[in-house]
Amino acid sequence: MLAIFCLVRAILYPGTLICVASKQRKQALEVLDKIKAMMFVSPNIGLEIDLTDMSWAVNDAHIGFRNGSRITVVTASDSARGYRAHVVIIDEYVRVDRDVINSVLKHLNAEPRHPKFLDKPEYENRLELREENKELYASSCWFQSDWSFEKAKTFCANMLKINKAYFMCGLPYQLSVAEGLLLKSSIEDDMGESDFNAVSFQMEMEALWFGEAESGLYHYDDLIRARTVQYPMYPLSIASKISDKRLRIAPKQPGEKRILSMDIALMASSKKQNNDATSFFITQLLPISSNKYMKNVIYTENVEGMHAEDQVLMGRQLFDEYNCDYYVIDATGLGKPMVDLLLRDRQDPTTGIIYRALSCCNNDEIAARCSDSTAPKVIWAIQGGAQLNSDCAMKLRESFRDGTLHLLVNEFEAEDKYLSTLNGYNKLSLVDKVQLKMPYVHTELLINELVNLECTYVNNVVKVKEKTGMRKDRYCSLAYNNYVALALEQELSSSHKNTQDEIMLLIKAPKVC
Repeated sequence: MLAIFCLVRAILYPGTLICVASKQRKQALEVLDKIKAMMFVSPNIGLEIDLTDMSWAVNDAHIGFRNGSRITVVTASDSARGYRAHVVIIDEYVRVDRDVINSVLKHLNAEPRHPKFLDKPEYENRLELREENKELYASSCWFQSDWSFEKAKTFCANMLKINKAYFMCGLPYQLSVAEGLLLKSSIEDDMGESDFNAVSFQMEMEALWFGEAESGLYHYDDLIRARTVQYPMYPLSIASKISDKRLRIAPKQPGEKRILSMDIALMASSKKQNNDATSFFITQLLPISSNKYMKNVIYTENVEGMHAEDQVLMGRQLFDEYNCDYYVIDATGLGKPMVDLLLRDRQDPTTGIIYRALSCCNNDEIAARCSDSTAPKVIWAIQGGAQLNSDCAMKLRESFRDGTLHLLVNEFEAEDKYLSTLNGYNKLSLVDKVQLKMPYVHTELLINELVNLECTYVNNVVKVKEKTGMRKDRYCSLAYNNYVALALEQELSSSHKNTQDEIMLLIKAPKVC
């Protein structure tokens, strides 16, 4: 549709300068690609285009027309400064930085197009015939708490005013189905898949902005501020696909601790039961004061339909590979047999590696069931009742609000700024690229879970519940992980206080004369 608009505007309004901008240049280039394809379908379009004035070069992508019009592609960044246009199109504007739009793209406006007939005496005073430059914003929807929603609301409000030349519309998937561009069965298949994300579907396919639950505990703004971690620390099986030390599991820093948490599911998702998945989170705890840790999520992964013993083996592999200090696991319900599996030695049938039994550090009864009395006490068994679950929920919110818990950046920023800059990334297979992106994707799904959670308050206890069809496995795993991290902060504070007391004992009392 954008390509057709650009063609119509460029042909019917000679001398029109059009700039198509997007955060990722290749996305804006799709408009030129569509126009190029239309040239072969319609000879008349080819007659309007100057075939000697076309370029798909990295720094100069444009299509020129015989009547002096031109369509140019620019990247939505500071590099767009200097271009001029009568029509500016910002594709997927919700992904573009607001400051870039306000300080760069909105100022691409050239002097308004001046058709020569306006110089004739009979038209020179016809102010209603003078043209205004135009801005077009195209995008799938996003979260209502984002600035982009306010932009959309402003356009909608101005469209209702008689004296304003604004227009806004939504094109949901039903239109594509009605026009035969999308099969209804394809939509039904997507909605029936185990990893179907209702929030993403609503924003991408239904043209609906997503708002946080009115009874929600976690706010999108807090979560977005937490997204500062640029690269995960990948397991060697993934990190080995590309040579860059930033992707490897780094040696521990002085005072650093690492926590692996695991929320358990033993059944694969289905249409009737679509909220069962085992979620792993690994956080890096870096001391930033005498009683505070900075908590960085350095890896996250979800698995479905995996046998209990295979899940435990996967957890043990991650625990050792990341040199973790604590293994956090829900020891109630499905977690009980999983804990028992951790209390015994386990052998990897593929590599032959034997993983030592682990013992429990916070429950003597569980520790007593360990087969090895010398096993390291690293299992932190979560036996959550209503109060503990409430504490986990509230502490997780506070960690986001006080800025001590950091998540991976969003997948689009990761692709644009970080992964694509790695030496050899563009040569990887599609499968390998997807593997590198998955921690970012799981982080996005975590945020969808958090903003979708509903909570009720009864007798000063918070009860968190997912909406029908939604999940909370990632939330549970991270909430338990954060709960243990805060418990370790108390130990850090106590250790610091004991050290200070020991120093004071070494100081002689002053003599009293």
